[in-house]
Amino acid sequence: EDRAEELIEEFDARVADLTATVASSDIRTLDLVLPTSDAGLVSVDTFGNEQLKAIGFAIPLEDELDADGGPFADLSLEQTVLLQSDALIITSIPTRVPDGERVEAFQSSPLYSEIPAVQDGRVFFLDNVSFFGNVGLFPILESIEGLVAELTSGCARRLGRSYATVSAMRHATTRTSPGGRLEGGSP
Repeated sequence: EDRAEELIEEFDARVADLTATVASSDIRTLDLVLPTSDAGLVSVDTFGNEQLKAIGFAIPLEDELDADGGPFADLSLEQTVLLQSDALIITSIPTRVPDGERVEAFQSSPLYSEIPAVQDGRVFFLDNVSFFGNVGLFPILESIEGLVAELTSGCARRLGRSYATVSAMRHATTRTSPGGRLEGGSP
């Protein structure tokens, strides 16, 4: 019982820290996309979304796209113009090679470079399993802490030259350069 209280207090303190960080950030809106063979799925009703909203982020496409009662809504190539948030979060499953190919196909779309977050270099990669998977509160919290650190960092670390570098990492977030491509560097 005492340990349970300690865990609750720790969780609440970490959430309060995240909320304060988000409140002072210039990134307040997020689009979360899982690339598919057609274009993508947009996260509209997931536990991860609820946690991001609880610390102060808005997810505008939740109300704009119809998910037919599910957690993700289809995003056609033509609908990429709807991605107007401060930051674009590309989620993927790092251990699956086709996801890497889908991310690269999504990034090579002519409309991708028109997304404001891409133009501003505010594209981040997030491990889909650790964020949307049924992994528990603390792993999701750790994922969100890493994401918030990247979103609010003035000098985010740049990893690798291709999606392959990102896909080799578990529980990692990565920032891109203006234009939305991963930059050279080392982890």
